[in-house]
Amino acid sequence: MPLKPNQIKTLIGSSIGVGIFLQLALGAYVVHKNGLLAAYALTMVIALFGVSLGWLVGLLASPYDDSGLQRFAKYAGVLSAFLTGYVAAKLAPVSSVSWTKIL
Repeated sequence: MPLKPNQIKTLIGSSIGVGIFLQLALGAYVVHKNGLLAAYALTMVIALFGVSLGWLVGLLASPYDDSGLQRFAKYAGVLSAFLTGYVAAKLAPVSSVSWTKIL
């Protein structure tokens, strides 16, 4: 029985999530291989929490129908406007620096 497109997306998303978690586990092992087991365990708990939170946010933010798609586009516009303003506010002090004082 062939897979439906939604099932394929779910399978790909789950595979990517497991792959990212395994990379985090390997990275934590490399960082903590000469240290304490408790530090490795804490790092893995934080990684698991991050992966789970990302999955939940992605699940809740994904549009499932036309009305959800319209809402998602509206939220994306608001979020991009906020982020653009935030980045512009952070860049403003950098642009006001006098380069003659630095050089």
